[in-house]
Amino acid sequence: MISVALGRIGRIILALITARVATSILPPEEMARIFLISSTVALYASILISPVGMFINRRIYTWNIAGKICIYFKYFWLYLLIVSLTSATSLTIFVKIGLFEFHTELIWLSFLIFSSLMISTMNLLLIPSLNLLGYRVWFVHLTLATTLASLIMAFYTTEYVRPSAEYWLVGLLSGQLLLGLIGGKVFYSKIQRSTAENGLTSEVTQKHLRQLLS
Repeated sequence: MISVALGRIGRIILALITARVATSILPPEEMARIFLISSTVALYASILISPVGMFINRRIYTWNIAGKICIYFKYFWLYLLIVSLTSATSLTIFVKIGLFEFHTELIWLSFLIFSSLMISTMNLLLIPSLNLLGYRVWFVHLTLATTLASLIMAFYTTEYVRPSAEYWLVGLLSGQLLLGLIGGKVFYSKIQRSTAENGLTSEVTQKHLRQLLS
């Protein structure tokens, strides 16, 4: 528990440093666009992804004991892909008909919405899941490494490529993707697989859907 607490403190410090660096490098109008895009991603995630994530968090320990994680996570990755595509497409439509204005090229906006939902969700699911399964040291180290890598990549892309909201967000996502892939490799090496590989059906039944919707 002490390591988790220290990890959270370290992450808060790195987050404050990240905010300081962003405001030092980027002009106010770029920071405003970052806020708009990030808030939109958070809105889609809170409505379409967070409830499912909470459902997974409540079940993940039981799934691991039963060896079901691989099967259920396959469904979640498919769901996440559909949600990300739908979110990016719907926001593009909203912008085209004049409901919203982000002062960002549509291709950039669609890419950032889709990538943010996919990459951030992957990172925020796989790494905290290690903590839920009892691998706290991995959780702390990967969490801190994610924040640090995102800061370094965001600084590099805005300082040496272009000082804009798009490149700052691309830098953040690059760090999240890198550590998310590492976290995913660690996660899948730690989970139980025996039951999942021994005749467990992968069929989604009406019972499963009712449990998920509830």
